[in-house]
Amino acid sequence: MKRLLLISAILLLSSFSLNASNLPVSRQATLLEASSSSELYLEATGFYYTEKKFRKKADVKKFGVGRAIEDAKKAAIYYLLYGGTDPILSSEKELNHFKFLEDGFFESNNINLFITYEDARPQKTVLLNKGTGVKVILDLKVDKSKLLKTLEDEGVVVAKETLLDIVGNPFIMVLPQLSKGETVADALENSNDNRHTAGVIQSFLTAKQYDVLVPDQKNFVNNLTEQQLSLVGKADDTSYQLALSIGSDVYIDYTVTFTKSSYDTKQAAVSIRAFETTTSRLLGAETGYSETRNGNDMVSIEEAVLDAMTNVMNRIHNYWERDLERGVQYKVILTLPKDLTDSDIKEKLSEKYLDTLEDIADTVKENTTGSHTIDTTVWVSPSKFESSRNLYKGIREDFESSDYKITKDHQNRKLLLLSIKSK
Repeated sequence: MKRLLLISAILLLSSFSLNASNLPVSRQATLLEASSSSELYLEATGFYYTEKKFRKKADVKKFGVGRAIEDAKKAAIYYLLYGGTDPILSSEKELNHFKFLEDGFFESNNINLFITYEDARPQKTVLLNKGTGVKVILDLKVDKSKLLKTLEDEGVVVAKETLLDIVGNPFIMVLPQLSKGETVADALENSNDNRHTAGVIQSFLTAKQYDVLVPDQKNFVNNLTEQQLSLVGKADDTSYQLALSIGSDVYIDYTVTFTKSSYDTKQAAVSIRAFETTTSRLLGAETGYSETRNGNDMVSIEEAVLDAMTNVMNRIHNYWERDLERGVQYKVILTLPKDLTDSDIKEKLSEKYLDTLEDIADTVKENTTGSHTIDTTVWVSPSKFESSRNLYKGIREDFESSDYKITKDHQNRKLLLLSIKSK
């Protein structure tokens, strides 16, 4: 019996060893830059330790570098999946699903499908453990779009097409960071760097099939009256008000700076921030850098944007995926009649209105409540309410009062401004 248990234990350990054999020995990689909107340039470390009992050094000499290079490729993919500030696998659901595929996924033939370039020879090769192991450092490029598509096909991450089918195409507004009193039109007209950066970000987003707009502020802020803008709040935050007036799901702002270096060279730095429109919550911020060079400022800006946007877009996608789980988000602001002074009636109307929201929405968050206003964020099922117009219709029909009714003052994709009025 003991012998049988011992054999079973050995078989179990052997099975575990085989299952883990495809994972990289190294987990070391560094993102150097985004070569394009879909391709990443990384430096990865790979290891190989011989398991031969005899002629260990000969085995390392013959096979070591090649197998360490394969390990470096796996380490690069491992880093993108699990490492850094924005790993592809970010939720517990994704991690658990991938565990069932992990061993087969890291087979060398599969990993090589995502490698679009590798240096002809490693940057560095070092013998380890008295020649019985070897370490290499390799520069390579990974097709991240292909990696994501494979994970989507396997059901590990939510495909962007699935998100679009359920909650629609995310609408992203792009604008430069504004100083107090500055308009978007001024910021773009007075700076070639701002205009070019906006264009590069716009190209990056449209290549990934996002709806994107670089606004002319004058054409959009006028869609809301001063009184309505005061309801929206954040009077000193023009970007937030502009994003809400347009109805974007996310807005991105940016700054461009150049730092002088030696030999009359300069390096561009582009800082990019992404915000959730309905709450102005920061989703992610990243600064990208270009190589130092003499002249070619526009090329430097493009490099810096690509460097920053890759991580920012990961966070936007993660936000969009989480919103899918909670529902579609809207900001809904209700105004009570200014001439209504009876506090009991105001309280009853407020409670009836909030009860209405709770009846039709999956989640309701009360942001602020004033003497005559109620500011809320609601999450609703996209299958039940396909648009803000449908949501308004649902609120209006569900609100029951013999003396008062709900009317619409303003509506766009993400914002409803409503009023309670006498019938």
